[in-house]
Amino acid sequence: MSLAHVLLTSLIEKPSTGFELARRFDRSMGFFWNATHQQIYRELNGMQKKGWISTLEDQSDHGRKKTYQVEQLGRVELADWMVKQGQPAQLREEIMVRLRAEAQFGGNTVLPELERHLELHR
Repeated sequence: MSLAHVLLTSLIEKPSTGFELARRFDRSMGFFWNATHQQIYRELNGMQKKGWISTLEDQSDHGRKKTYQVEQLGRVELADWMVKQGQPAQLREEIMVRLRAEAQFGGNTVLPELERHLELHR
């Protein structure tokens, strides 16, 4: 999976400014795909050059704002990518090993860490 496909998916859900997209990314896709705001803006620029997305410019009191939207070429790219086969990712989740060790030791010592993870995901 590439960052471009993650961004296309987010923009199909809702056209957004780069700032809005980065914030939404941090709160949703960011749980399973990491990207800095700089990487997001760089990828948006590349996607625009390929014709996958375009911008609507809005002049406001706070300066110029670009809202990105998916174009037909971007929809075709995303649809093509969706049917391609990919390699399964290797998941290495430390908390799962802790749970297995907990099953051997008992005592619910991992419970506070599980609660912390749950709060982070919320």
